[in-house]
Amino acid sequence: MLENIKFPIGLRIIKTGLAVFLCILFAMLLDLGSPALACLAAVFTMRQDMNQSLHYGSMRIAGVFLAGAVTIMIILLFPLSGAADPLLLALVPLGIIAYIFLADKFHMHSGIIVGCATMFIIMFDIPTDNQLTYALKRLALTVVGVAIALIVNKILPNHYSSKV
Repeated sequence: MLENIKFPIGLRIIKTGLAVFLCILFAMLLDLGSPALACLAAVFTMRQDMNQSLHYGSMRIAGVFLAGAVTIMIILLFPLSGAADPLLLALVPLGIIAYIFLADKFHMHSGIIVGCATMFIIMFDIPTDNQLTYALKRLALTVVGVAIALIVNKILPNHYSSKV
């Protein structure tokens, strides 16, 4: 009787939810601040199989590091007075233009969205002090999100067409 019941939630959805849970838990246990970037990276990385997840995960990490490099250059060249600094009106759009241009030149197209998200979160939530440390933590959390998604996808069953 139970074998005839179809559940609308597939394994990929369950694995994505578990990866997000683990990202939040990791950030809370290590007091790393907002887990938003880790969660986004986990969601963007989770694919129907491990090969696709590895491909997308590596592109996400490359995109994030490139976006991080652009963001860190901006922070070092133009120290900000916080998230309400008027310089952000010019620096964020110019940073996004530079990042997307570079990502396109390096054929890192599938990393552009998460790279932009990383830059936005860093620039719009930047504290007034320890800006470089803050940016590096955000980048590290993105890598953690990719790693968690890959681990979850590797450990749990990979039956894309199966339903839980």
